Amino acid sequence: MQSLTRVEALTRHRWLLGLSANAALGWWWADPLTGLFIAEVAAIEAVNTWRAESLADTCCA
Repeated sequence: MQSLTRVEALTRHRWLLGLSANAALGWWWADPLTGLFIAEVAAIEAVNTWRAESLADTCCA
């Protein structure tokens, strides 16, 4: 469960950072860049889950 919590914390932090930079500084590219980061984290977690030997090696054990 620790892995899932880490992923959630990373994505929520980056999402808030991207929206804040867009709103406060007018950086229109910050929000799409945040989306790419979240997609990368999701892809890494998917690959790790796919390659896991057992359920104990995933976030769901």
